[in-house]
Amino acid sequence: MNGEKNLPFLLESNLPIDLVVLFLGGNDVQPMIGKTAMEAALGCGTLIRIIKNTNFGRDGKIPEILLISPHLINESKNLMNLCFEGSEKEFDKFSKNYETVAKYFKTHFLDLKNLVKASKFDGVHYDIEGNKTVADLIYKKIQSIFGK
Repeated sequence: MNGEKNLPFLLESNLPIDLVVLFLGGNDVQPMIGKTAMEAALGCGTLIRIIKNTNFGRDGKIPEILLISPHLINESKNLMNLCFEGSEKEFDKFSKNYETVAKYFKTHFLDLKNLVKASKFDGVHYDIEGNKTVADLIYKKIQSIFGK
């Protein structure tokens, strides 16, 4: 799915916007979809460009943007093995590619690569502790963006 077409409508229908969080890309590198981490990063760049060309923030300003790089996956298991088998190396590339995009567009960046691990159950998604860790990391990053 490509958010490029719907993003302007979604932004405008939620005015004013303080922060847009982009946490995308993991599903793109499934073999059945066939995209790379680089393509996902460039897609995020397209979305960032759209956001930066709006005045949908407070007082007609551009909203802050936080780009989040996906975590590493383990060897996928169970049903996830059908979807993500062989994707581990591509997940390793998200961090560098997303950081490059974030720097280019001067957006905020959070790299989950070494901060949270995928569950032992399926090797792809978070378990309860992983979800808590991700939520805490995002919360702290948002606090730092707004100086709190």
